[in-house]
Amino acid sequence: MQNLFQQLRDCLNIQKNIAIKLFKASQQHLEALKRNNHTDIKATAGRQEILTGELVKIQNTCSGLQDEIKNELGLPAGTALSALSESAPGFLSHELLTLIQELRNLFVKIQDINEINNILTQNALSFNERLINILLPKQRLTYKENGVIDEKQPGISRLNLTV
Repeated sequence: MQNLFQQLRDCLNIQKNIAIKLFKASQQHLEALKRNNHTDIKATAGRQEILTGELVKIQNTCSGLQDEIKNELGLPAGTALSALSESAPGFLSHELLTLIQELRNLFVKIQDINEINNILTQNALSFNERLINILLPKQRLTYKENGVIDEKQPGISRLNLTV
């Protein structure tokens, strides 16, 4: 039984390390958004995607270990990880509870920074859309002499090539 709790501790440590990397990647993404650096935005988004995939894999492993421990202890399926860790032998119980709290704090930080990143991204998209509408307005419908709508008339651009 102690071996299962040790494996869970190790699994949570791996999860914590990945979450730290994900938080750093989110911070780098925020800086790239602030600088409007397209190359860095793409790179950090790719890194975040990879780390999120790794995090999902390790979470599945940790969940499997939790299920094994619950079965061994005869606990119901919905037992929380914090309640489960209280059943661990002395020193492991404290380590698990500390890891759980650290993970919660990390995930809150990641969620907060990703909300800021989302707001900045939405603002940038909105700005780009307004700029495009100003520079390339939508096609206006005009009528021909016979009253039929002229659909082939190009939109009037605010840009031209004259000097």
